[in-house]
Amino acid sequence: MKCCIFKVKELPQKISSYIPRGKLCNRRVVAITLFSIGLAALIVSVVTTALLVSNTCALIFASMGAVSAAGALIILMVKSRIEENDLQNELLSLNQKLKSLIKERSEIDQKINKSKRELIKLKNELVHYQIILHKVEIRNL
Repeated sequence: MKCCIFKVKELPQKISSYIPRGKLCNRRVVAITLFSIGLAALIVSVVTTALLVSNTCALIFASMGAVSAAGALIILMVKSRIEENDLQNELLSLNQKLKSLIKERSEIDQKINKSKRELIKLKNELVHYQIILHKVEIRNL
């Protein structure tokens, strides 16, 4: 399966980014992976600081953890924004369909009412002609 890329225009603080979409590019998996990498980097930095191996190494791991956690949070925020936009678009399309169905229903009701009026006219004409026929039959007797 192909992984498609979707450009996100509305990000927090007007940041543009490319976010993976599709079954193979599950954003939640990417976010969880980045978050777990960041958490692991923070744990390693705490351990290295505790062992006093190297302050530079601890600083590198801490910065990696912070960047990974920030990336995961940005991806989750973008994902929720994309889902919200998708739901709003779906709601708008459903509203348009509902309006068209209401309009269609109104047109059908108008046609039904017109047909009922015509039927009443025809019944009245039939009664009128039946009366005339009855009068003619009486004269012929």
